[in-house]
Amino acid sequence: MSRLRFALLAASLALAGCGSHEVHYQNTNDPTSGQAQFDRDQYDCERQSERLPLTDAERAAASSMIIDQAKVDACMADLGWRRSEK
Repeated sequence: MSRLRFALLAASLALAGCGSHEVHYQNTNDPTSGQAQFDRDQYDCERQSERLPLTDAERAAASSMIIDQAKVDACMADLGWRRSEK
């Protein structure tokens, strides 16, 4: 497991108990899509949005690639994933 995916998983688990409600994602293009498909799509979107650090500050903060979260969000939306609070 890459360091980035581990960090995202750890952050998700740490924040899971912080809210009074859970945020889920539903695929409006295919309502039968489950967590496994969400995870694959998110991984693919993250890979597509990676870029090299451009500034000295980014190089100091990142050990490798930087993920553009706005591009990940747009990619996931293009695939039909929407936030759905349960």
